[in-house]
Order: sequence, then structure tokens, then C-alpha cells
Amino acid sequence: MEQVSRGGGRNTWCVIKGGGQIVVSEDKLLLLFPRLAKSIGDYPHLADVTKVEDVVDMSTTPQKIEPWSMTNLQLGNSWRERANGAECLSFPIWLYCDNTSGNTSKRWNEHNSYLFTPAGLQREELSKEYNIHFLSTSNLAPPLEMLDGIADQIQDCQENGIWAWDSKTQSQVLLLVCVLALLGDNPMQSEFSCHIGLWGKYFCRSCWVKGLDASDELHEKPDKKSKGNVSDGSDASSVHSTGSQGTQGVKKKITRAKEGLPENMMNRVKAFVKPGKPRTKTETLQALESQLTEAKTPSATNRVKAMCTETGVKDTYQAFFVDQLLNAGKRRRGGNAQRALEEEVCKLPNHTTSPVLRIRDLDTHSDTPIKLNPDKKRELATCLSSVEVEGLGLDSKLAGNTLVDHYGSLTGSDFRKISQVAPFALKGFVTAECYETWVALSKLIPLLWQPEIENLETYLSSLKQEINQFLLRAAKWSIRWFNKPKFHILVHLPEHICRFGPAFLFATEIFESFNAIIHSKSIHSNRLAPSRDIAWVFAKQNRIRHMLS
Repeated sequence: MEQVSRGGGRNTWCVIKGGGQIVVSEDKLLLLFPRLAKSIGDYPHLADVTKVEDVVDMSTTPQKIEPWSMTNLQLGNSWRERANGAECLSFPIWLYCDNTSGNTSKRWNEHNSYLFTPAGLQREELSKEYNIHFLSTSNLAPPLEMLDGIADQIQDCQENGIWAWDSKTQSQVLLLVCVLALLGDNPMQSEFSCHIGLWGKYFCRSCWVKGLDASDELHEKPDKKSKGNVSDGSDASSVHSTGSQGTQGVKKKITRAKEGLPENMMNRVKAFVKPGKPRTKTETLQALESQLTEAKTPSATNRVKAMCTETGVKDTYQAFFVDQLLNAGKRRRGGNAQRALEEEVCKLPNHTTSPVLRIRDLDTHSDTPIKLNPDKKRELATCLSSVEVEGLGLDSKLAGNTLVDHYGSLTGSDFRKISQVAPFALKGFVTAECYETWVALSKLIPLLWQPEIENLETYLSSLKQEINQFLLRAAKWSIRWFNKPKFHILVHLPEHICRFGPAFLFATEIFESFNAIIHSKSIHSNRLAPSRDIAWVFAKQNRIRHMLS
């Protein structure tokens, strides 16, 4: 804000917009707005705080000037009027979604479930099953379709608040609900972020890092005019290679889309091991709007598909409506096809994009923290059972035979145990490069699972250094590890810890353990409407829990 002198010696305030984000600590706020407005007379060099007239947008050219309309300057924040003297409290939540099977047999019966837990709880309380709350589940509706109703309720809570009783102060409080982050595995978080997925050209949901493009590869295509077998040419850079005399003319056409492949590979590796340009919610909305606009034109199937590939943006919620438009005129010709397309356009609802994008103050690209699950599967030696685990915080010795025989079914807890003993157990059983990678991983994992961070700056510096060391050792072992997008996603972890706190807070193990409860309730359903039966059981249990606690 800047103080501006108006005509007649009148001083007012002008709000500067677009000058960058400013973070102000709560302990630096000295006065409430009503007290500041009353005591402003004690500071003759300052203008009245209720005299804010203009908002100047510095991000536009020329600068755009608009009147102030955010709040009522006489009353202050609108929530102050709604609370009517009661205390307003922020209520952030961790919103989680995952799928589980509803069958006792191995046959997969997918149930997508939404759970949440208050994000402001202490670390000891956060991991308790009591504090996990069920929202919805369905074996028919996809995740984003279920989220449509949840997003509407969250939006209503953000506009009107929720009245609750504070048992500590013995008074009513007004809760302002917000989604701190969306939790889940990588495919689910890509779906939340309207992202094409880990195997797309732009495989990261958080930044614009680019993977291997089809045009970057070396393509070998036989000339359509040639006949016979393709011979081996001695000059790989030539356009054609001709076989020996006495045989039919054989041509081998080798095209290289881009020269200097080693340089391109080096650039991709450098981009892979560091965060790229961040994705933003605005860019995603613009890309989705462009895809929908293109789908409203005839014969747009290939063009829409190419737009998804080139931006890495794909909304599975909007895809339903896009498919309706693309299929509208396929079996018709001429004017009939155009009329059919126009009819489908008229049927489109007001909101065609993902419900996640309607949740206020939530950017899915930055608010989908990494799910910690070290899934580096390598041969474990049989000496695991003989490793002395005293002092490592483990409840018992490792079952080496079980870990080796069932290496494909290990849990996150098993991997954490293995990572602690790997430097002692793997020595001499694997190559030097593999061993160094395991040692780097063993140094990294204890840093990731720190329950408390005393000095954030020092911690983040150490974490970035260990992540870089791990990626360096992995690249030295085999550059093919960088074909796995999860290795790149790891470099975004310091950003998420800086934003949300210790990684322990947004770990998903406690939510995953809740899947067993949903599974048990699905088994005892009559299977006619399992999602409804599960919801009823949870509703009854929540009422009992509320009365007894």
C-alpha cells in the first residue's frame, strides 16, 4: 500500500497489485482493524486506514486502476460481521483419495474413497485412526465425479463458514474451511492436477520438465519405393545406402529430426535433476478452455489429442464432455453434423472442468505433495537376518527370507527397514555403483522422515544436497533410472516440505490403513448399493463417536 495525496490536502491509500507475493508472520500483526481505525489519529503522518480508494495493477500495460471493492472499509473484513463477536478460526484439512478392493477374493472390485483429517492436529494425534473422517466412496463413480459434490460443500463452507463449539474456551467459533493439500499416489495426484500422467511427454504435474519426444529419436524408415531386403549401409549419416551390384536397388532412408543427440540427452538430464518452470492453475485453465473450444469445431479429434500431448494437460472430468462433442457428428455429414454438434454444445453444463479447480485457494500443481514410498527394489542378500538392528529403532530382527522371497509385496515399512541396513548388508553382493546408490539412499531417508525440523534453512540445504547425491549416484549406476518420472518428482520434495512442514505430516500410510476398514464394510454389504451401505455405517459410527467423545 502507498499513501497518496489527493486534491485539497486529502490523504488516502492506494493498493499496489502485482508487485509479488509478500509473506507476513502473524506475530508481526500488532492491532486489530477496529482498534487501528480508532487509534489512527495518534499517527498524524498516516492517512485514515478506512480511506482506501484505488487498486493499481502493476502487471498490466498500461497500468490498470480500479476502485477498491474487496472489503467494506467501515466494517473491515466481512467475516468480522458474520462472526458477530465470535472467534474465527482457520480449519485446514488434508484431503485424501485412493482406491481399494471391496472383495475378499483376488478379483479387483475398485472402490474410490475420500477421507480427510484436520491438518492442524499435533503430530501424535495426526496418525490416530480416530482423527480420520470418511467422506464418500463409490464403486461406480470416478474420483472427480465424486469430488464434484465435495467441492460444492467446501465452497459453501468457505463462503458461509461452519459454526462449532470450542471445548477449550467453552464458546462458539466460526470455522473457515480450506483444503491445505490433496494427498494420494502419483496417478491420483496427476488426475487431481488435470495432468496427462507420468508417461506423458510432460510427465511432471508440478513443472514443465520435458521427457523424450518422439521427434528427438532416431527413426529408421525403409523407402517406400525400394524393394527387397534392407541392406546395412556403412554411412549412417547418408540419406540412402545402395547395395552391391547384381542385387536389386535397395535404399535405406535414415532421418534424424534433430542433430546433436548427445547434447539433447545432456540437456534432458540436466532438466530432469532440478525443478523446472512451475505449472500454474491459470495456465491449466487456459489449456482446458482451448481444448473445449477446439472440440466445438468439426473433426477435431486429432487436434484435441495433440493439444493434450503438447501441454501435458488432460482433465478426465472434462474429457467426458469433450468426447460427447467429438462423437456428435461422426456418423453424420454436412449440415447434419454441424447441427448435431451445436445441439451437444447447448447441452454443456455451466462447469465442465474438474471440481478441483473450483476449490478456492488451492493450486493442485503445488498443493499435491509427494507421497513418500521408497520403491527401489533391488536384490537383498540373505544376510539380512543376521544384521544387528539394535539402536536402529526396529522392534525385531529382519526376516531375511521373507524380504527376499516376497520382494514384490514389500510395504513402505519394509523399505524403510531395508534402507537402514542396506549399507551393512549389501557390501560385496552388488556392484560398486549400486552400493553407492544404496548408501546415498540410506542417508536420504532419515532426513525425509524427520518428525520435527528445528532449523528449516539448514535442513533444506542438507536435504537438497542428499537428493542431489542420490541422483548423481543413480545416474552413475545407470542413466536408465531417469526414465522413471518419480526420480524427478523427488526434486520437488524440498518445496513441499517448505510449504507444508515435515514430510511425516503428509505421509499417506495412515489413510492407506483405513482402506481395510472400508474393505470390511464392503464385504458385509448386500452388494446392491455398496457405496450407500458403507456411507450409512460410517454415518452411524460417527454419531456414536461424537456422543461418546
